[in-house]
Amino acid sequence: MFLEKENNIKVYYETYGNKKDEPLILIHGLGLDHNMYEKQIEKYREKGFYLITPDMRAHGKSSKVENLKISDWAEDIKDLMDELHIKTANVLGVSMGGIIAQKFAVQYPDRVRKLILSDTFPEIVTFTEKMVSIGQVLALKLFNILPNKLGANFYAAAYKDYSDEVGEYFKQVTLKADFKQSVIARRAINKVDLLDELAKIDSPTLIMAGDKILIEPAKKMKNKIEQSELKIIEGSTDPSNMTKPEVFDNYVLDFLNRD
Repeated sequence: MFLEKENNIKVYYETYGNKKDEPLILIHGLGLDHNMYEKQIEKYREKGFYLITPDMRAHGKSSKVENLKISDWAEDIKDLMDELHIKTANVLGVSMGGIIAQKFAVQYPDRVRKLILSDTFPEIVTFTEKMVSIGQVLALKLFNILPNKLGANFYAAAYKDYSDEVGEYFKQVTLKADFKQSVIARRAINKVDLLDELAKIDSPTLIMAGDKILIEPAKKMKNKIEQSELKIIEGSTDPSNMTKPEVFDNYVLDFLNRD
């Protein structure tokens, strides 16, 4: 299904479960698509959630763009909720999806029931963070001029220690990737500056991070969001929903099922 917006922007999305159940929006990571939540969909649906899984602009089956801001993605989530007649929803974002979820919760706080942020960050300020952000843009530009097969093999190898399924997903999504769009998306992410605004979030919030990456940014978010808790997932890296799905799901479902 597509949400059709102004300027010929189309946002692809899929839904799963009963519309009468509690809505949960799952927002994917950079260069990926809604299929990154394949391991969660059936489990969460059976637990009584109505799932909405969009492909964000510049990703998957959604529109390609020439420019992009994080607020554009947040607005797309709001418009998707309006399209589906959903007043409030639980919002879960991993990696880039976590940045979008933060922005959405800051921009539309009354639309969020509970917020889940995993393997993500609220700002880029340290020298290391800046170098990583620049390096990722350069790497994506390099992948753009190389055959997609090389990029696919690189990502598949990077995740080979977790499971063949994870490696195969990254391989397949990379074979279809438009790295020009990934560069545009990464440049939007590199402008993230949300830390001071996180105090506006009054929804109960679960923050997670794999113990191999992004622990310090997770602690920063925990300190800013009043109703938040932090869980570190041992042996995991971005995206934790794929690298350690059982632990990830246990934390998420426990959090969502609390009153």
